[in-house]
Amino acid sequence: MKQTLNNLIRITDKYNKHIIIIGHEDNGQMDELGNVIKQSPMIGGSSNLSLLIMLSEIWYMNLSTGKRRIYFQPFGVKSPVKSRMISQDCRYVDWNYTFEQGGNGINTWFEQWKNANSKIVPQV
Repeated sequence: MKQTLNNLIRITDKYNKHIIIIGHEDNGQMDELGNVIKQSPMIGGSSNLSLLIMLSEIWYMNLSTGKRRIYFQPFGVKSPVKSRMISQDCRYVDWNYTFEQGGNGINTWFEQWKNANSKIVPQV
């Protein structure tokens, strides 16, 4: 899987393109009482940290009470979460974008970041 991800990164860089990889939560690391103390995304059936280090953006999205929330920084047991685009002042956004109704999305945030030449607080 590491070689595949490395090849994907190389191809996207060569053609100046981006790729979004969706991972699901692993079972988490547990303490001696069975409490989850750390939960990482799985890519290719593995939560191998060496794969995650290769990525420049790792966000966490969840759906709770009908809202989609995207986190840009680690919180609770969710880690790693990181961003080179999003300011530390913005821990998360409630994301209202839908294909049918539109709204600001990842492409909007990328353009905002590119034009700012610094970290941004995403427009939602």
